[in-house]
Parts: sequence; C-alpha cells; structure tokens
Amino acid sequence: MLTTDFEFRILPKNLNFFIFLLEKCVKMDFSIKNYGKMLNLLFLGVVMKSEKFQVKSPILGFDNVHEVEFAEVDDGALAFLSLQGQDVELLLINPYKVREYSFEVPAAIQTLLDIKANSNVKVFCVFVRDKESEILINFLAPIILNDDNKTLAQVVLNAKDYPNFGVAESIKNHIKA
Repeated sequence: MLTTDFEFRILPKNLNFFIFLLEKCVKMDFSIKNYGKMLNLLFLGVVMKSEKFQVKSPILGFDNVHEVEFAEVDDGALAFLSLQGQDVELLLINPYKVREYSFEVPAAIQTLLDIKANSNVKVFCVFVRDKESEILINFLAPIILNDDNKTLAQVVLNAKDYPNFGVAESIKNHIKA
C-alpha cells in the first residue's frame, strides 16, 4: 500500500495573502467562478498553465465529469480544477504546505491511476466555502493526481482511520504567520 507522507512546510507569503483575500471574498458572497480571476490578479505576471487530466474515480458531487483542467500556482501551494461540462472551478490547496499529512492510497486507486513507486504523484485538498466567512479545507477527501499519465481520482478517507483530519477544518488552524 502506497503511503503519502511529506514534511511540513511554511506557507508561501502569497498563500497567506491569498487566504486573507479569499476570506474577504467569502464575506462578500463572491462567486466561485471568480476565484480563478482573483488568483490571476493575485499572481500577476505568473502564467497559470493548465493541463487536462482524465478523472478515473468520481469527484464528489460531480459524478458525470470525466475530464478536468488542472493548473497549479504559487509553487504548487494552490491549484484549480476546472470541471469540463460544468460552470465550476474547485480551488485546491496542497495539504503538505499547511500541515503534517499522511494517508494510505487505496490499492484500487493506485491501480486506476497506474501509480508505481516512482510515479510523479500530487495530492490536493478542496477548499470548502462557508457563508460565515470561514475558509475551510476538506482533509478527508484528497484528490490524487498522477502527473505522469494525467489521471486523477478523489479518495474518501474513513474518519475513524484518520481522526486528526476533518471534512471542514478552518485554514486559520494551520496558518503559521
């Protein structure tokens, strides 16, 4: 069984500023479709190169999406998934940039994504928007990407097996200013 386990890293300065802006946008009921535009402004001059990935196991709530566009920004701290056929972008965060994070990738997902010991695998978690201006992260349903063959899947972790991960954890609990 493949286990993801990376060291804790300090948040990039841009990420702290982005979290601040995101909180303000949530307070103003900012549309999710505009997060991409906001990131482009925030990282002015940074080219957001997107790549197409095939969805091998459904993304929660988007069972009919089979292809996405994936773009990383801020040295891999943040990313976007633009869902093909949907008017939705998911804002993602690299969990290893904000906390200690380790879990076992199920064998079925390893097979679906053709993950080998030397595969270039990335892991991101979805930002969850709360009407109370709270920025939350779902650490119990990471999105696993195999960058070698451009495939991805979302894994739903069992809360009993990972009691330190929440489905809606405040980003404020993990930001080190």
